Amino acid sequence: MRKLTILLAVLMLCLQVFSSTVAYGAISQGDNIKIDRYGGAPSKIREGDSIDLMIKVSNRSISKLEKIYVDIDQSSDFYGDPLYTNFYSLPELDISESNAELISSGYKLVYKGTGNTLTLRFKYFIGSEEYTETQTLYIKEAMPTDKTPPSGGGDTDNSKYRPRLTVDNSGRMPIIAAGASYTLKYNVKNISSYRAKNVKVSLVMADPSKAPLVLENYDLWQTVESIEGDSSKEVVFDIKTNKTSPEGIFPLTLKFEYENSYDVSFPEYTETVYFKIENNNISPRLTVAGIAVKPSATVADAVTLELTLKNLGNLKADDIKVTLGGLKSGGFTAYNSTDVKYVNSIGGNGTVTIAYELMPPASGAAGSNELSVKFEYKDAAGNDYTDNNQIFVPAGDGEGSRPNIVFDQIASPQNAVVPGQEFTVGFDLKNNGGASARNIKVTLGADAGIVTRSMNPVYLTELAGNKTQKISFKLFAADDTPTKNYPIALNVEYEDAFGTKFNASQYIGVFIENDAGKTVPRIIIDNYSMDPFPVNAGEDFTLKMSFLNTSKTVDVSNIKVTVTSDDGTFTPTDSGNTFYVESIPRTTNIERELVLHVKPDAEQKSYMLTVNFEYEDEKGNPYTAKETMSVRVLQNPRLVTGELNMMTETFVGQPISLYLDFYNMGKSTLYNLMVSVEGDFEGQGLSYYVGNFESGRTDFFDAQFTPMMPGQQKGAVLFAFEDSNGKKTEIRKDFDINVMEMQQGPFDGGDFPLDMVDPGMHGKPMPGMPGGPAGASVWVYVGIGAGVLVVAAVVFIILRKRHVRRKELSLDE
Repeated sequence: MRKLTILLAVLMLCLQVFSSTVAYGAISQGDNIKIDRYGGAPSKIREGDSIDLMIKVSNRSISKLEKIYVDIDQSSDFYGDPLYTNFYSLPELDISESNAELISSGYKLVYKGTGNTLTLRFKYFIGSEEYTETQTLYIKEAMPTDKTPPSGGGDTDNSKYRPRLTVDNSGRMPIIAAGASYTLKYNVKNISSYRAKNVKVSLVMADPSKAPLVLENYDLWQTVESIEGDSSKEVVFDIKTNKTSPEGIFPLTLKFEYENSYDVSFPEYTETVYFKIENNNISPRLTVAGIAVKPSATVADAVTLELTLKNLGNLKADDIKVTLGGLKSGGFTAYNSTDVKYVNSIGGNGTVTIAYELMPPASGAAGSNELSVKFEYKDAAGNDYTDNNQIFVPAGDGEGSRPNIVFDQIASPQNAVVPGQEFTVGFDLKNNGGASARNIKVTLGADAGIVTRSMNPVYLTELAGNKTQKISFKLFAADDTPTKNYPIALNVEYEDAFGTKFNASQYIGVFIENDAGKTVPRIIIDNYSMDPFPVNAGEDFTLKMSFLNTSKTVDVSNIKVTVTSDDGTFTPTDSGNTFYVESIPRTTNIERELVLHVKPDAEQKSYMLTVNFEYEDEKGNPYTAKETMSVRVLQNPRLVTGELNMMTETFVGQPISLYLDFYNMGKSTLYNLMVSVEGDFEGQGLSYYVGNFESGRTDFFDAQFTPMMPGQQKGAVLFAFEDSNGKKTEIRKDFDINVMEMQQGPFDGGDFPLDMVDPGMHGKPMPGMPGGPAGASVWVYVGIGAGVLVVAAVVFIILRKRHVRRKELSLDE
């Protein structure tokens, strides 16, 4: 039994030792830490994003926690870079302490893209015992990529993870000028939660047949590496529009081709966007701008006809075919060439010179021959154009022993001429012959609508052989000239030394462009003023007027101007209401003055003056016009005041009442009328704001004030007001007050004042004073005091009645 007891004791001791060893190395499971909140996360966390996450915790145990370390559990949707362990730490957490921020190790949290959980394993000590516990955070900002195939076995259908792309086309429609380059920007948005990659965006015309007409580059595409779910990327296309593009709104098709994260391709998706073309370009238009005939450098009997071709548009003309017509037997014929010339292109507003070798007509043919020039060409868009011009080429005899005058270096308008515009045609008159030309007569002929404004014809006595004389004519396009190309004929007649007559002619073309039709000249009043200003009723004023001829092309003359006032408010004083103006050149103004009188009883308001014009243009056509002017008339303010009622003598400190009636006897309202008392006085109610004081209204002003200084005091009642133009006026009603010192009373006690003692009584009191002889009684002073009381009572009654009267006036208004 004893051995059994010893054996049990040894066994218990071993168990105790073993139990102590296990307890010393064990870690207890705790539930003492609460995660209060986290912060520092961006609004969206995507796969691979690295973040710094702030975490705050609380101690909800009754013990102090020490040596706190936090690991990132590997089952989390986040991992530590580069370590999982000891990612956060905290030296201690007191009992009931909250919102304690964990200290970061400085490492980054990296999102795996698999979910929204962050699992943290806390290790800490309470005393000597170590604890561990796990807390899980839900990170709402995490955006899972969802690459995990669904469980359950079998084939995985990854096509259901389809990104959805669209175009945010909420901006304004692009407006592009024809011929301009433009950058189109589109915001491509992935409205799904699945990532799109290898995105190809193509931009094409919705109607492919119109693409060559509108765009120079019409096959455009861009690639985007990836667009995450619920995000967007901008794609940019640089386009160039054709100069000849038609105006209008054109649809474009955006085509999208892309894959999801599982390399699944999806069918092509399209959206339509629009842009607008505005075309201010002028189509090409070819004309013959100049003609020169020169002796041929290769053949003695031939001449070289040089034609200067001009493009009147600002768009290029391409593939130009020029055909010279009118060549015939007995007239000019082509020499060693055909009647067709080709020109690759003529730029906008550009010129090109071509030449034909011609054989002139036989001797005795007409002095000039009519030829035609036909143009066939295209624009950049391939549109076809055709134009025709008529030209006249002089025929000479080519004999060097005779004078031979030709027209050289002809200068004429290169651009279109508008009606009413003056232009010049100039040239060199050149004698190519070996003999002098005499009795030279140069004439210019033009169709109706083209008027010569210089000497025509021009006469020259002589022009020696191989000499040149400059000639110019000033011309004018009439207002009613229709749009077309006008031929202008230059003709020269001359003789040789033996009186043999010769002549030569040359034709040029001038293009008249009339978009406005017939021009009607108009006269307006572009400015007027009045002196003095503003204008007062019953007074004279000077009206200054400026008359403008608005026409850019027509002078006006025989102008009758009549100024009238329909209601008779204004009448001329030293002249009639009608005057005469001889002429007003185009775009010119003249000034006239008229003195007018305003009737005295005119109401204060704006009145209309009417000005009637009767005039003629250069052709004697009659016209009339009517203009009106506004003249504001003011009435002079007339504020009349009544008699000023107040005492003119008083004592220092004695209050005085003042009363004054005033009337508006003018015909206009006085605005912001204020009545106040000015002077070295004290008192209340020394000002009265009347406000707007209408014509015919009456009111009164009463006030009570106290002079504080003896002597002669000056004061005034001030009326301040404004007229309808805001002009301020002040009227003063002055007054004088004799203020006397207050005498000391006989019953104040103490010794009598010296002035109250009769000098003949040797210091004894005056009669009527206490201790003095009977005589002038103290009743004198009593009477003075009673009189003052009576006056004060009367003033109170009067002021009370006036106060009641003012209240009645206010109620009536």
